[in-house]
Amino acid sequence: MQQYAMHVISAASGTIVREYASPDDKVFAITWQGPTPPDLRTLLGEYFTPYLNAAASTAQTRAGSHRQLSVSQPDLVVQAAGHARSFRGRAFVPSLIPAGVLIDALP
Repeated sequence: MQQYAMHVISAASGTIVREYASPDDKVFAITWQGPTPPDLRTLLGEYFTPYLNAAASTAQTRAGSHRQLSVSQPDLVVQAAGHARSFRGRAFVPSLIPAGVLIDALP
């Protein structure tokens, strides 16, 4: 049995978003890479407001012109980094990850 399905979304801006869904069709993770950040309001859905609240209390670090953001809560993890024309990141819900799937191994 396949552990998850991957759906690729290509934005007009050139950013590629990958959604990972469990066999029962619940999206448990997303990753993105491209010249602009994706619309996280749309991608995170009901998790967007908790993400905003957590992000507001999390310091963003800057090394030169690079920005990094890491939000880690029991029900949502978001890791993002980028600079002009080069953004990447991932978000996932730990409780929805299918057994045997390793987040770090997702393409």
